[in-house]
Amino acid sequence: MYPQDLLERPFGAESRRFLIRQYLDSVGVVTPEDAWKHVYRLLMWIDPTTSLAHCYESDKSQPGRHWYDRSMAFHAWLSAALGSSPRTLHREIDILFKGVISILAVVEAEEKDKRRKNALRQRADFDADMPDATGDPDLIENISAMLAQHYGTAPSEALVSEIIDTVTQDLYRENKRKNLLGEGFEDTLASVIRECAGASSLEVHNRALLHDLPGFREPPKHEKARAVDLAVVSKTTGHRSLATVKWSVRADREEQFTIDLDTYSRMEFDGQPFSFVFLTNEFDAARLVAACRRRHGHRLMFDAVVHMNPEALVAVHSLKTRAKANDLLEHINEGRLISLGQWIRNLEAS
Repeated sequence: MYPQDLLERPFGAESRRFLIRQYLDSVGVVTPEDAWKHVYRLLMWIDPTTSLAHCYESDKSQPGRHWYDRSMAFHAWLSAALGSSPRTLHREIDILFKGVISILAVVEAEEKDKRRKNALRQRADFDADMPDATGDPDLIENISAMLAQHYGTAPSEALVSEIIDTVTQDLYRENKRKNLLGEGFEDTLASVIRECAGASSLEVHNRALLHDLPGFREPPKHEKARAVDLAVVSKTTGHRSLATVKWSVRADREEQFTIDLDTYSRMEFDGQPFSFVFLTNEFDAARLVAACRRRHGHRLMFDAVVHMNPEALVAVHSLKTRAKANDLLEHINEGRLISLGQWIRNLEAS
């Protein structure tokens, strides 16, 4: 049985921390080199419309679209990298979401039982021929007919109702994935970095208020306090790395980069340098190239652009020659875009 606070907020921070801790306790030693694997095992998922590991927007990854073959390339690469097979990869990933769903299922079972009892009570005063609260009657008849055609006999109403309920719940749950991915990515990165062998020299904070980090002042009274997605402070040198964390990049999010850096610079009072870093799992070449080249005044905006594993980008973008893909591969080769493992190693050495 799960603790009550998890049942009250299955998608909340307490549930995420509980599930991430449970996973990390089961995997043994975590190294910077395999950190990306743990991020992917916890967060990567299968796109239900293509049955492939999700690396790009679903509508652009359908058969006939440009990202379908790239999604297959990523799926094949990830299957091999995790020691799985293309048809069994789904069993190796999406651990955090599946864990949240297992908590949610307890809540849903209780709600379903209450709904059944309420239905029986309220139906008592009506004719026994009143339809049950099992869903769309046309859908029920269609599913019944399909199953009867396949098995040669009509299925029970209870079986059809269970099938519809399972599908409906699955669709409802999938629509809530976005509630988990944003802060779940930050929580996962912070936990994995803390767990890495050699990371004892690092203080890792996620969603900490800027002024709670060393060397940054409180905002003026008229200004809202700003939280930092992920911050890593070296206990040895005091160097601070402030990271903006985005699973994917969107145009409306890019403006926030400048706002964040301006605020961090304005609120720093020690006069000591800090690193501004971008962590992402974006796969679009143009967006990643733009992040690598983005400038702030006379300097590159990001001290490091970090992808979970650039080898995945190589597998996806080596399929066909395109200008932006070539630019991206060049940034990888020259070390402008680095892996999560390399960034953690750099933190340990800072």
